[in-house]
Amino acid sequence: VTVTSQSEVSVILENCDVNGDGTVTIVDIAEAQRYYRMTENDDSWDTVKHCDVNGDGTIDVQDYIDILLKIADF
Repeated sequence: VTVTSQSEVSVILENCDVNGDGTVTIVDIAEAQRYYRMTENDDSWDTVKHCDVNGDGTIDVQDYIDILLKIADF
């Protein structure tokens, strides 16, 4: 849960299993990396948005870090 002000609370749920095999591994990072720098403004976003694990509308290094932290169980 991220609190940005006293009246606003946003919740980001991460689904780091981007390839859908039931486990989070380095393969999930590789899958997300295929779509690096794609954003919610791209035509194919509906197909690749599962790789935006932190829900910020962009597939970027932060998504890879979030997946890695899930692998490392931090």
